Amino acid sequence: MLDRGIGLALDSYHLNIEERSPAAAIRAAGDHCKVVQVCGNDRGPVGGDHTDWDAFFDALDDIAYAGPLTVESFTADNDTIAVAASIWRPLAPSQDELSRASAEFLTDHQRRRASGADGDSGKGGDSVADGAFGTDGDSADWAAKRTAKEQQ
Repeated sequence: MLDRGIGLALDSYHLNIEERSPAAAIRAAGDHCKVVQVCGNDRGPVGGDHTDWDAFFDALDDIAYAGPLTVESFTADNDTIAVAASIWRPLAPSQDELSRASAEFLTDHQRRRASGADGDSGKGGDSVADGAFGTDGDSADWAAKRTAKEQQ
């Protein structure tokens, strides 16, 4: 068993380029997954890309992930970062817009999933769909769920 201070951080960008099945990799991480970093498959905003976000969040639900979703953001405005991350074009009009668009997509997508709308899985229940990214005032609910999970 791993120490409580040790776990896995999963990154949607790297899962996309390094794994044949990001969802299978998430399931393999299981309860060792402690934080999930998200961005579009092109390192841009979440949602305007080819990532299968339904499968991604179904896998997080399957492992009962209740941790945070953090949005990864890069900029072409900093030469060092742009070279290191192979950013050759603007990913969004601004870093604030990249964050806003990502949070909006995640909030809307998860609400649709929780309600079963638009053909999404609609697993609902105690899942990442229940405000894990805390963009709309649900962060207290998320924190309570995470605390309960950690005490198990």
